[in-house]
Amino acid sequence: MPAPAEGHVIVDAAAAVAVVSVVARKSVDTLLLAANPARKGLLVTNNAGAILYLLLGNGAASDAMYSWRLAANEGFALAFAYGGPVRGVWASNGAGAANITEFL
Repeated sequence: MPAPAEGHVIVDAAAAVAVVSVVARKSVDTLLLAANPARKGLLVTNNAGAILYLLLGNGAASDAMYSWRLAANEGFALAFAYGGPVRGVWASNGAGAANITEFL
């Protein structure tokens, strides 16, 4: 396998299935995806007008405890196999959601 170009990741795992889900915006810690050892990657798009704090792992997502911070209409791609839970919390209530694609 060739070395990846700077800023790129090469994943050596083909996904057979893509499962799409939508989770409504909430200003309290919310489980976005349950743990799944078969997960090969995921995409999350913050389709809301507030910041979404994503937490990969256990605990409660908050503005002080997060793995990734997504601004309004920003996306996140996890290009490696992570089978643990994905949690999230928005900075405020309102309209919008997280659009999630899980690759299995």
